[in-house]
Amino acid sequence: GMAMRVLWAAVVPGALALVAPSRGVLRAVSAQSIQRMASSNAGVPDIRMEEGDGIGGRGVTLTPSGGHDGVVIWMHGLGDTAMGWYQALWGLAPRMKIVLPTAETRPITLNGGMSMPGWFDIVGLDSSAPEDAEGMAESSARVRRIMEKEMEEGGLGPEAVIIGGFSQGGAVALHTALRADVQLGGCVAASTWLPLREEYPGALGSAAQDLRVLFCHGTEDPVVRPSWGRGSHDFLIENLGIANVSWREYEGMPHSACEDELEDIRKFLLAGAKAESDSKGK
Repeated sequence: GMAMRVLWAAVVPGALALVAPSRGVLRAVSAQSIQRMASSNAGVPDIRMEEGDGIGGRGVTLTPSGGHDGVVIWMHGLGDTAMGWYQALWGLAPRMKIVLPTAETRPITLNGGMSMPGWFDIVGLDSSAPEDAEGMAESSARVRRIMEKEMEEGGLGPEAVIIGGFSQGGAVALHTALRADVQLGGCVAASTWLPLREEYPGALGSAAQDLRVLFCHGTEDPVVRPSWGRGSHDFLIENLGIANVSWREYEGMPHSACEDELEDIRKFLLAGAKAESDSKGK
C-alpha cells in the first residue's frame, strides 16, 4: 500500500489548509483499486516514463511506446509533485501521452511563508482573499509552452490536448483553458475552483465557448469546499455561456481523489479522443 500513499497525501506535514488534511485521505484508494490499477496497467502497452516536463522544467512524462494521438497535461496540488499523481494516471487512456509538470518551489503565505511546490501563492481560503495573478500567469504560460511543444513534436492539433489538475493545479488548468484562443480537447477540474473570476468574461479566449469541462469534487472536502467547485461550475454555464460543462461529486470523499473519479476522467478523455477521430474521419 505504500506506493499509493504518496499518491494522495498532497503534503507537507503540519502545513495548513490546501495541503491535504491527514493520512485519512488515503482511504479513498483501497487495496482493490491498487490491484485494479495494476491489472489494468498490465493490459496497457508499454509506457516510457521520463523525468522532466519536456521543456526543461521538473516533472514526469509518460509516453506510450506505440505512439500517441493525444496529450494530457496534469497539474498536482499545493505541496505535492508530479510523483504524487503519475501512478493514478498511468495508462489511464490508451494512446494518450501524459505530461505531469512539478510546480516551482515558492513561499506560501497561507502556510506561514513555508516554501513548497506551488503554482501560485495562496493568501487565504475565502473569496475575499487577494489572489496571486502573477504566479497564475507564470504557471499558465508554462502550461502553454508545454502544449505548444507537444503539438509541434507530435504533429497534433490543439483539440488533441486536454489540460487538467487537482486543487491548485486544477485552478491553473481552468485559468489556462478558459483563456486559450485555440480549441482544446477539454479541461478536467478536480477538487478545485475558478480563480480570478472577476476578470471574466473579458479574459475569455476566443475558443472557450465550445470547451468541454469536467468538474469532480468530494462531498466532504474540508479544504476546497464543494460549494466553491459547484459555484465555479455554475459560473461557467450561467455567466460565461459555456454549455458543455459537467459536474460529478463523490459521496464522502475529502480533499482527495478516488477510483470512481479516475474512471469518470478516463471516460472524459476517451470521449474527447473519439470526437477528434470522428471529426478527422469526416
